[in-house]
Amino acid sequence: MKENKTKGFSLEAFVPSWPSSVMGTGIIPVALYLGQKTVPFFYSLSIFFTALTFLLLTIVFGLWIARLFKHPKQFYLELHHPVAGSFLPTMPIAFMIAAIDLLLTGPGFMESSRAVFIVWIMFLGGTAGIYLFSWLIMPVLFQSDKVKAGHGTFGWYIPPVSHLIVPVLGLELIHMGGEQVPVMFIFFISLISLGIGLFLFIFVGANVFHRYLYHSTPVGKMAPTLFIGQAPTAVLVIILVKLNSALHHIGLIETENFSATAQILGIILWGFTLWWMVLSIAKTVFALMRKTMGFTLSWWAFTFPIGAVAVSTGSLNTLFHMGTLNYIQIGMSSFLLLVWLAVSVFTVRGISNGSIFAEED
Repeated sequence: MKENKTKGFSLEAFVPSWPSSVMGTGIIPVALYLGQKTVPFFYSLSIFFTALTFLLLTIVFGLWIARLFKHPKQFYLELHHPVAGSFLPTMPIAFMIAAIDLLLTGPGFMESSRAVFIVWIMFLGGTAGIYLFSWLIMPVLFQSDKVKAGHGTFGWYIPPVSHLIVPVLGLELIHMGGEQVPVMFIFFISLISLGIGLFLFIFVGANVFHRYLYHSTPVGKMAPTLFIGQAPTAVLVIILVKLNSALHHIGLIETENFSATAQILGIILWGFTLWWMVLSIAKTVFALMRKTMGFTLSWWAFTFPIGAVAVSTGSLNTLFHMGTLNYIQIGMSSFLLLVWLAVSVFTVRGISNGSIFAEED
């Protein structure tokens, strides 16, 4: 039987996955922004969630930094842990997601040039953090004798595949603020990051699938990480669409036929993403019915991947302008809001009674 060892907030118990709450909240403004033409109040709602994202980011980052300096040993242990270490990059990813929110919704409440400048700084810091953590964590997985196949979950995607967030923000920054930022620098960093994230997605994914096929399926707090499996392909759809827009600002590359390429590859990737989402939902419902998956902080792993599906649908529809895709995007955004609300309520309740900080054997 699992026994709670501690309850109540402490910096030491502030686990590396807390920034996932910022990611799960930060994906909402992007999804709502894409659906504002059909549902006008989505725009005002997107600004509200942008403000909420930055509030959460400030709180979580402050606690994250304080813990780093007060409990460096704990950080070191997590960095070398085959499961917990994979969630450390959620902090720079959270910055990148918040920056995307500001880039899209910022002109609604501040000067566009100021928003672009802030996003440019966040892009540099977030990109540096993503690269740093991938260089710190991947060698641990390679070299440690303690890493077993049973440790593999889709949480392993986070350090390597986090590179895919760089082109999402970078290409949008080129498109919306091309006159204020070094376009070619951002373009090269974005495509280099795309290459890193794409190939590591394939390499790491093979090991994760090996665990799911030949070992027991993760249960309990690691079960929600199954949803992370749909995020990489959803993000790749978004990158294709943003690359199609950004290429018009790059004079050295022929862009005549890229829209068709983006449409074809986008449908392929989007189709797999939806298939994986249905699988994830079915597995989750089954686990909830069997009461093998009580609430933990890992439930935030539901939100960002669902949001990524909603955003990828809306992004793909900018290439097709189809009513069906539009309705799917609105439906996915609404579903995202419901899931976010449920997870937020459970999180607040867990914070208030201290159960979310409990350590388990």
